[in-house]
Amino acid sequence: MNSVSTLGMAYRTRSMVSVAQAEIAKLSGEIGSGNKADVAASVGTRLGENITLRNLFDQIGEFKNNITLVNIRMDTMASSYDGIDEVARDFVGKLATMQGDSQFASIMKNEALSVLSRVQQQLNVSVGDRFLFSGVDASKPPIQDPDKVNPATGRSPIGAMQQLAANTPPTDATSAQALVDAINAAFNNDPSIPADLRFEGTFYNGTPANDAAGNPNARVGGRIDHDRVLNYGKQANDEGFKNILKGIYMIASLDLDSMTPEAYAVVVGAAFDAVSSGSVKMRQDQAELGGFQKDADQQIKAHDSAIKIMNERIVGFETVNMIEANAKMSILETQLQASLVLTTKMASLSLASMMI
Repeated sequence: MNSVSTLGMAYRTRSMVSVAQAEIAKLSGEIGSGNKADVAASVGTRLGENITLRNLFDQIGEFKNNITLVNIRMDTMASSYDGIDEVARDFVGKLATMQGDSQFASIMKNEALSVLSRVQQQLNVSVGDRFLFSGVDASKPPIQDPDKVNPATGRSPIGAMQQLAANTPPTDATSAQALVDAINAAFNNDPSIPADLRFEGTFYNGTPANDAAGNPNARVGGRIDHDRVLNYGKQANDEGFKNILKGIYMIASLDLDSMTPEAYAVVVGAAFDAVSSGSVKMRQDQAELGGFQKDADQQIKAHDSAIKIMNERIVGFETVNMIEANAKMSILETQLQASLVLTTKMASLSLASMMI
């Protein structure tokens, strides 16, 4: 019996050496990487919790990426608001001077064309391949070039304004007011005005304010949390922008030099009111955009806090406790050395002596 026991012990000792060597190799890898070699085996019944945490961690990372992109777009939009506000303030000041003296008509016409170009540039701003003030239809610039024919209607914006004036010639105060009313209706997309003369027909190429049933169209938004979409979208057909553009177009496209003093006063006064009221509304919209920016920043902070907590829990599941791992390594190395010594002694026994 001793011979069988001795031979069996030799096999068991060799097996212990192999197991210890494999465990040491695994521990060495874990200590080197800092991660557990087999997370599933390590966490056991809590594997589902670990997977859920991992999924949430990845989702929040995506939300943070979304917010970063949204913030870039909102920052760019805020800069456009600032730029338009600056030129509108300056233009209103010049209109105030112009109201009482028609000798400035020609000068202001050129000034209006310049201001119109600057406002168009601000509203046609883009990030990547998206035009920010076009609404959901973000693939095309929202504001049509003033003197270029819009393929959708066959008219240019200035041509549309001149046609409105031809339809209602401003010969006195009454007819000038009728023209102003027609221009207001055109910029409000009134169906009584031919489609090629309306703002959303010829002047503006983005998402209409309302759908065919008259309901507001959806605004551009970005998902910033599981159950929250930030509808931050602003459009070039918003009331503030539209009124500013209307007032500028009235000066840039109408023949002010040929108007009677009474008609001139009505038209220039209407242009002044349009740009002034548009600026007020635009600043309100800009303040709302600032609120969206604040919401986005707060959500980023909330996500950062959640990520910190989840990361600590994931680390607990998936990373190695270095103190425990090194202690276990020391024990295994001691056991391995003892096993190797015993294996050597076993190997020194001859097969013949084992059989005695």
